[in-house]
Amino acid sequence: MKRNWALIKQILEALEEKSIDDVLRPKEIEGYSEEEVSYHLLLLYEAGLIVAKCQGQRPGQKIFCRGLRITWEGYELLEAMRSKRLWNRLKERLSQAGIQVSLTAIKAVISEITKEIVT
Repeated sequence: MKRNWALIKQILEALEEKSIDDVLRPKEIEGYSEEEVSYHLLLLYEAGLIVAKCQGQRPGQKIFCRGLRITWEGYELLEAMRSKRLWNRLKERLSQAGIQVSLTAIKAVISEITKEIVT
């Protein structure tokens, strides 16, 4: 399964809207299968962008995750994704350098672009 940045943004936004004692279930994200949402919740959890509860992470088991909350790093990514100007410049710069959009690349380039925008 490929990483889907639009789904990642949608998950982060949905978690942001939840109260502290509520959870995000995969079926709450429209337009995607529960399997795809669970997989992306797992990816976000493994990257340290959200706190989640996941089951079925052994080979042959179906993954099912519930999102609990966004971490500080998750909020940083969400803010970058919300800024169309920053996100488009980020994707453009990575594309020009021949680099895929990845969390590591995003972190490396965001601070540069932010400094350029601010100054």
